Amino acid sequence: LMPRTKDGRVVNPDTGPTPPGYNQSLRQRARIGLSVASCSLLVGSPRLALLGAVGAAWCLQRGTKFSWKNIKWWCLTWLGGGHP
Repeated sequence: LMPRTKDGRVVNPDTGPTPPGYNQSLRQRARIGLSVASCSLLVGSPRLALLGAVGAAWCLQRGTKFSWKNIKWWCLTWLGGGHP
């Protein structure tokens, strides 16, 4: 019982209608944030790692909650990012 557009596409109630590739671009930004966090931990900068992980989580929060790929990346962000 999800809301739909006139052409039958499902509209997520948390983001409304989104253009094609919207979630993919958010996941790409999250990957960059997690890469920053990983590299920062390798060089011994936990504060920068925390900023990268929080930035990645913030990007994924803007995506749709009904995307399994977004849920997977969101969990990876919170489980693996920014913990010294």
